[in-house]
Amino acid sequence: MDALLKTIYLPVNRHYLIELIEEQEKKSEHNILLPEDYKPSQSEYATVRIIDWAADVKDKPTLENTLAIVERSMIKELQYKEHKLHLILENYILCTVYDYENA
Repeated sequence: MDALLKTIYLPVNRHYLIELIEEQEKKSEHNILLPEDYKPSQSEYATVRIIDWAADVKDKPTLENTLAIVERSMIKELQYKEHKLHLILENYILCTVYDYENA
């Protein structure tokens, strides 16, 4: 994330700049041989951390490190030089999560 600090990315047109929160892979007790390109199926929803947002979004997060649950298939992955960015249009944020226990 430090490399992102050298360049400023400003979301526009109702987009949020997000960070994907990867789910922990469940380790199997059994040794099963799988193809190298095998990827376990993913939920159609993903948990993300909202980093920044466009000025024209309707719902602006009120707390730092706000989490959200979004439609995974609608996440846009962009590449700029060596940086990988993730954006999502505000319509695809299903809910925001304020986890006070783990704050």
